[in-house]
Amino acid sequence: KITVEERLASLEDNNLFTQSLVGAEKNLTTAEQLISTTLLEFNEAEDKKQKIQQLEQEARNHHQTCEGNLARITAEKQAVEEFLSADYEEGGVPILEKLSVSKGYEMALGAALDSDLDAGDDPASAVYWRDLPPLVEQAKFAEGIDTLDKFVKSPLTLKRRLSQIGVVKSEEEALRLIGGLKSGQRLVTFDGGVWRWDGLCISPEAPSRAAVRLSQKNRLKKLIYDYQNNDKIVFSAQEKHKNISEELNEIKIISRVCHDKWRKSDEQAINARRELAEFEKLAARHQSEESALKDRLEHLRQDIKDQNNRYQTAIDNLKKLPETVELENKIIKSRDAVEAKRSYFSDARIAHDSHYNKSEMRINRLEQVKAECENWQGRLKNMNKHLENLNIRSEETKAELIILESRPGEIVLERRKLNNLIDEAGGELKEAALNLSEAEEQLSTKEREMRNVQGNVSEAREQKVRIETNLEQYNELKENLTRRIHEEFDCEPMGLYMLTELESDEKIPDEEMSYQKLERLKIERERLGAVNLRAEEELEEINTQLGVSVNEREELEEAIRHLNKAISDLNREGRARMLKAFDAVNSHFKNLFITLFGGGEAYLELTESDDPLDAGLEIMASPPGKKMQNLGLLSGGEQALTALSLIFAVFMTNPSPICVLDEVDAPLDDANVERFCDLLDEMNKNTSTRFLIVTHNAISMSRMNRLFGVTMAERGVSQLVSVDLDSAEKIRNRVMDSQFENV
Repeated sequence: KITVEERLASLEDNNLFTQSLVGAEKNLTTAEQLISTTLLEFNEAEDKKQKIQQLEQEARNHHQTCEGNLARITAEKQAVEEFLSADYEEGGVPILEKLSVSKGYEMALGAALDSDLDAGDDPASAVYWRDLPPLVEQAKFAEGIDTLDKFVKSPLTLKRRLSQIGVVKSEEEALRLIGGLKSGQRLVTFDGGVWRWDGLCISPEAPSRAAVRLSQKNRLKKLIYDYQNNDKIVFSAQEKHKNISEELNEIKIISRVCHDKWRKSDEQAINARRELAEFEKLAARHQSEESALKDRLEHLRQDIKDQNNRYQTAIDNLKKLPETVELENKIIKSRDAVEAKRSYFSDARIAHDSHYNKSEMRINRLEQVKAECENWQGRLKNMNKHLENLNIRSEETKAELIILESRPGEIVLERRKLNNLIDEAGGELKEAALNLSEAEEQLSTKEREMRNVQGNVSEAREQKVRIETNLEQYNELKENLTRRIHEEFDCEPMGLYMLTELESDEKIPDEEMSYQKLERLKIERERLGAVNLRAEEELEEINTQLGVSVNEREELEEAIRHLNKAISDLNREGRARMLKAFDAVNSHFKNLFITLFGGGEAYLELTESDDPLDAGLEIMASPPGKKMQNLGLLSGGEQALTALSLIFAVFMTNPSPICVLDEVDAPLDDANVERFCDLLDEMNKNTSTRFLIVTHNAISMSRMNRLFGVTMAERGVSQLVSVDLDSAEKIRNRVMDSQFENV
């Protein structure tokens, strides 16, 4: 068998792995130089592709914005056309459809002519405009006041009317000039106020129907113009987007070719990386085994030393002990004495318990005897009282017996008197019995007569009640009918003959037929409907509400336009920032991945959507010796290193004051932990971020600047301990320097 020392010596003398490791590193360097040129071409193609993708995204956004504007204009144009295509009442095409008014004068024209604009110029209509020659002597307005015909293109039919309407800027100006108006003249303002020559004034309130229609006609002209311009813009944006998309497809093909070429070159380096990784693992395993064997050898030496010390101590203690035979005799004697005392104590306890139980039984019996004595004494007292009562009753009985023995003669005399009285009473009883039988016969006869009379009275009373009930029902029915006649016909019952045109002796028609006729007449009346006396007022209210709704709709449309523009601007800026941040993070991620893995390739890719704001993020990684694949297909350690690369890439793009890493090195082996610590040192130098790491790994703890931990110096008492490794290292260096100087 090979001892620990022999195995350790063989590991220290074996340089084969070191030589193989150096050779594998040289092969890997040669392979990486071969792929550097191809990788440079691929990166140039990727940069160009990203720029064209950004241009394509901007062109797509511009195209979508133009299409949205065109759709909005189309919808509004259709709504205005539907509004303007509403049918008019009979009378032909209204003169309103033949007008063209300048923008801003719609309210003035609508207020001045109002419903007159609904009339046409067809003489066959009931209401129409007739062609008349211009007035010979036409009254003129004050200087500086323009007439409405200068701002309205209309048929000659309206020239005479429009020339008599002046346009002023404000209500104050109209009130100042109204006194000088000639017959037929009127003044209007831009907001729809009217002041006539005869003194009628109409305040500017809701727009009239004609004003709304004129405004919508002008709006339709502008929408048609905007529609044509936006249609051209959409076509231009579509062509630009198409050209950029074609260019993007071409550069994608070039990028794919470069990527395939680079991949083929990279495959040539995979074997070298795999060989290097195997030698690194083998060297790390040998190093770990060597360290473990050294620790084990040290522990074994310490155990041997401890065993020797304990053996020597035991021998010394054994020499100090007395003879074992004497000790055994003393122990036996002590044990016998203890057993004897224990037996004596047990017997004494049993005797004590027996005496105690007997004493308790005697005390209980004594209590029972006392209770029985008290009971017999009470019973004796009761018997003495009962005996005294019996003696008293005996004396009373004897006295009564003496009295009764002296009364037999008196009792015989009283019995004779009573017999005489009984005989006299018997005669009187017989006579009374005869009189009673006669009286009972007479009573029976009278009772029969009385029952007959009572039966007749009951029948009469019942008939009276029935008559009264019927009378009450008839009176109630009469009152109900009278009330219904008053409510429905507003007359007395006798007045119905006049309403129905029936004679007083004429037969009344059938009730059911009358009800059917009444219902039919009610239905016909309901069909006629009620007369709406507020129709004109309601029309004015509706027009007012319509004007308010139109204004609110225009305000809402304007607000929607502003919001759509703001959203478009925000989306455009957000996409630009997103792509810029994505490119920066992706660049750092690629470099950090190669640093942590010692090679390989990784990149970030936007998925599921062409819009960066809606796209998802996918991590593609190819560790040394493996093909490109999704993050979820990697091992736990590879996933941890890839995630660390992404986290540090984000920190390098947008540094943070502090970074907390919790057990991130748990799935890593020792070699990867060293790479992780090297990357931390580099990040600490290049950024101002302070890293706080929670770890149980000895390598990670040895590479930190300061350690914080919890120790239990005393049992049950935890204590926070802080160790400044940098200061400790400086102190150690100073001590070693001083020792070296002393030497």
